[in-house]
Amino acid sequence: MPQRLTHFSGNWTFLQQCRFIPASEIKPPMTSIACQHRIDSARTEQEVVEASREFLSSFSLVELSDLPLPCRPPAKLFGREDVSAYAFDLVRHECETRQAAEIVHKLARFFSLAATRLTHIASRRYLERQHLLPVVDQPERP
Repeated sequence: MPQRLTHFSGNWTFLQQCRFIPASEIKPPMTSIACQHRIDSARTEQEVVEASREFLSSFSLVELSDLPLPCRPPAKLFGREDVSAYAFDLVRHECETRQAAEIVHKLARFFSLAATRLTHIASRRYLERQHLLPVVDQPERP
């Protein structure tokens, strides 16, 4: 089974999807810090979900399949419910297991941050709709 890309050399690279793509089209996997920055600066739920998907893609299939069953990510992250439910599953496993693997801690920290950010975004949107906060125009991102 192919492992995740760890370096970029040559014109073509073989990825987990089992297809060849030009090396110029490959984005390096996001680091944990880059993903956390994307979560912190996210203005919409969709941005948080996309950053969460990208964070998960930074792990190899082998790493994810070696996780305990309750800690394996859902097949697809569609929205805030999926991110929050996965965060809850990870933290619950951390609390129930004295010696959780480092990858479980890393995933739990990230998805807890993502779930918290989703709550902040939803709360702000609710308060704006109730006219308790001024609506801030959000500039379009490139």
